[in-house]
Amino acid sequence: TLTRTMLSHSLQLKLAVLLLHVLFSNGMASLEVQGDCGTFSLSSNKGVQWNAVNHNASIFVPASVPGQIHMDLLAAGVIEEPYEGNNTQTQAWVGREPWTFFATFSYPVAQANCQNVALVAEGLDTIANIWMNQPVLRNYSQDFSYHQNMLPSDRLNFTRSIPGPISSCMRECAYDLSCVGFTVGNPDTESMCWIYEQVPGLMNSTDGDFYAKTHSSVSQYQANNMFRRFIYPINQHKDLSGATNNITVSFAPVYDKPWSSTRKDASNWGYDWAPKVVTQGIWRPLYFISYNYISITDVVVTSLSIPSNPTVQLTNDKNVFDVTIGVYLLLDNQKLESDGCSVRVHVQGGWDTGANSFDKTYPASFFQDGYNNLSIPLRAENVNLWWPNGYGAQPMYNINVTVNVVKGENTVVGLSKNSQTGFRSVNLIALDPTTQGKKQYYKVNGVPIYVKGADWVPIDQFPSRISYNRLNNSLQSVKDANMNILRIWGGGIYEKEEFYNLADELGIMIHQEGQFSDATYPSDPEMLANVAQEAKYQAMRLSRHPSVIVWVGNNEICPTCGYNVSAWTKFFLRGFLDNVVSVDKSRPVWPLCPSYAWGSGVDQGGLPTGELLQVGNPADSHPPWETHYYRFGDCATMATCRNCVDDAIYPQTSYASEFGWIGMSSFDTLKPYITPKDYNIMSPGIQFRENTIVHQVKVLNSVLYHFGDYATPFIYNNDESSFKRTIYMSQLQHALCLGAEARHYRRGRETIAGTMGSMYWMLESNWPAPSWTSLEYGGRWKLLHYEIARIYAPLVVDSYCMPSIENCQQIIAHVGSDSLAVSNGTVNIQVMNFDGTVKHVANWTYNLDPLAGIIYDPLNTSEFCSDLAKCFVIFTLYSVHAPNEVISTHYQWLTLWKSANISKTQISVTEEAVGDSIILHVTSSSLAPYVMLYSSIVGRFSMNAFLALAGVTYDIEFTTSSGEPLKSGDAEFYAVSINGASF
Repeated sequence: TLTRTMLSHSLQLKLAVLLLHVLFSNGMASLEVQGDCGTFSLSSNKGVQWNAVNHNASIFVPASVPGQIHMDLLAAGVIEEPYEGNNTQTQAWVGREPWTFFATFSYPVAQANCQNVALVAEGLDTIANIWMNQPVLRNYSQDFSYHQNMLPSDRLNFTRSIPGPISSCMRECAYDLSCVGFTVGNPDTESMCWIYEQVPGLMNSTDGDFYAKTHSSVSQYQANNMFRRFIYPINQHKDLSGATNNITVSFAPVYDKPWSSTRKDASNWGYDWAPKVVTQGIWRPLYFISYNYISITDVVVTSLSIPSNPTVQLTNDKNVFDVTIGVYLLLDNQKLESDGCSVRVHVQGGWDTGANSFDKTYPASFFQDGYNNLSIPLRAENVNLWWPNGYGAQPMYNINVTVNVVKGENTVVGLSKNSQTGFRSVNLIALDPTTQGKKQYYKVNGVPIYVKGADWVPIDQFPSRISYNRLNNSLQSVKDANMNILRIWGGGIYEKEEFYNLADELGIMIHQEGQFSDATYPSDPEMLANVAQEAKYQAMRLSRHPSVIVWVGNNEICPTCGYNVSAWTKFFLRGFLDNVVSVDKSRPVWPLCPSYAWGSGVDQGGLPTGELLQVGNPADSHPPWETHYYRFGDCATMATCRNCVDDAIYPQTSYASEFGWIGMSSFDTLKPYITPKDYNIMSPGIQFRENTIVHQVKVLNSVLYHFGDYATPFIYNNDESSFKRTIYMSQLQHALCLGAEARHYRRGRETIAGTMGSMYWMLESNWPAPSWTSLEYGGRWKLLHYEIARIYAPLVVDSYCMPSIENCQQIIAHVGSDSLAVSNGTVNIQVMNFDGTVKHVANWTYNLDPLAGIIYDPLNTSEFCSDLAKCFVIFTLYSVHAPNEVISTHYQWLTLWKSANISKTQISVTEEAVGDSIILHVTSSSLAPYVMLYSSIVGRFSMNAFLALAGVTYDIEFTTSSGEPLKSGDAEFYAVSINGASF
């Protein structure tokens, strides 16, 4: 049945703030609010000139909308690149200033003459006031006081305007210290100068506001959430018609406040992997909508498989989905009724079977003035299913919503909004922790999925620098490394629409956390109302994306982590997840990451039932079946440091949702931001980028522990060549350590633990620094990313030493498959000495059911290698379907590298232009393990971190991440191995 939800709203409320949901839209037409008279953008790229000014008008610069004040100051030459040197520290004053943004514009007469006009702010960062046609010098929230270094809270009053450029302003105020003058617009051409004078006591000293008054005022609005869309009605909108209007957005500084006190990106305050850069600005689109009758604010799409928890695999010719289209409207019902109009709603789904369309005309009396929600049921049958990467295709279906205002048989005006969705069932199975085997896992289309992925943080502290190409490179790198999931960590942002569109397209599942992390949050009514709106909008916005498979309450804030259970439940369950569920019951919810299972509120497939959500075991902050686990701290000192590759040191877990290690970024990523005096991993400049000396000490100790004399000749030097060698060693220990843990979890599916997933911390750096990531700032692949691509391959062979790599008596080997088909073939086992001689050991067979693996009986190393420091084992996997094609290769080293007896080598790298790419010809004079190629241009090598045999030439293609063609000489290339380099 058709239902409606009508939210009362009076368009006559003066200065009303209509808080409609949370926002992270990227401004695409199908996502923006649409009015039947049109929209008018205030973005810089639409010709609107913005400027920004600080609290005392001593800094006045052109500004970009969307954007951040740091980027405006950088473009104007006021500050240098924030990531260079220690600028993030010396530029702290930027975040402590209150900044005000101004623009003038001419509003279209036709739109101003419409019945209703509203200003839509898709993203304001963060505490903001907005004035229309009321020039404002500065404003700050009464909840935040000025920093002690700022000017005292004097008052400025708009007293007069004079013609002329900015020089007139400066002359007017040159000899009057109580006077501040500046222009709005281009300082060289502006024809009007605004003069402000101090007027102490102008305003009530308790109201916390500070602004310049003029003779006219249209409206004042407020915002206090980076994650929300705000819609503001313009009551005197006809005053906009044909005039030069101005808009002012004034931000309060929050630099010295805890991140939990406001709804803002927590990582702005800095972590060990992120600098403290507390941004301000209009960071998402700002625009007007105008309408006489009707506006479409949102189209919400949810689909639920019937049955909701399939016990058998769904197929393209056997599936049924109930589809609900939520059409959210903002109406002027009085005008609809007075003009004798009705509203016709037509919905068309892009699939051919089932109930794929809806068409109905509603009388004006059906609606209420203001907000209305139409819930329209459709059905899809036997559609092509959406699958995660590696399991199948990712088809998407179009949905069109048309809303026409009609009078009799005639259409008065119409609006159309497009959307897309994909069809898949998703369940989160969570069994009793005493269960042997799989205890926590996802099912997609009835198939248990082994989760392989990483944790995602914002990839730049300045979102305006994150282009579509950067996002595409990042998510394509996820797909190409055989991953199928990203965890959106709770201390960042809800990503923009382009991110989720790419995840849909590439088959990357999204574990979506509410943006709460590592803190206690205030539970006052205002904050709870704010969070409720945030939850509802984000659920509405993301519901159409098949890639979003779960909503999670927060990151690492358990019911007893600074809370009592009642307060935690009030905030994260009643305040956040209940509001998510009120919009979307089509996908699982999970209390937090990591967490025990639910006690109530979900069915056996993890889907919300409508009953009250309650955590099953709220008192335990360390669930045994989902883990965040780190061994990096072992190397805090050389006395406590131990090898990181032994299988036994890692936990038996059902689901490893966070684990990690640290390695350096490459020389070419760091070089633009550091100086030669920083060319050592323990230099003050590098330690500054880690935000703590402790982590760099761990990296140093780990490198020395694992590589010993292979590292000591250069690790303490500060020349460029030594720095490159040290960087390589840090990246290799990063890959070996994290890789060992990832392999452990991959094998865990075939053990009593029943491990069904691993997500390492983390995917990509958000500034050029040493980091936990496998992708560097800008998208370069670290050695780790090449290694992860091998570990997460659909069909893989791996192994480990028992009882330890420092006493490798036996080798335990494993073959695992993520295929939905039967897998069979052979494993060839050889022993190679470091002099290059090879001895055959054995051939094994494997015959695997779908989504299965095998752990083989141990190999005794004494039977094939008399000196473990001089040999290693090669496992090579073949399939019966391609007996001559190598499917997977794994090298089992039999001792730590510091004990290996391997001779030095010289590596040669030459280049050849072939088409738009560069082919590198790589040769090593003797056996070289883990040869890593580096480039001065961001791009990707067709093979990297590979074993080079003596005298063999390897032809490796390099392509740029940007897709731009290359010719010989455009980039510099070099290679490093454990025992040599090309320089």
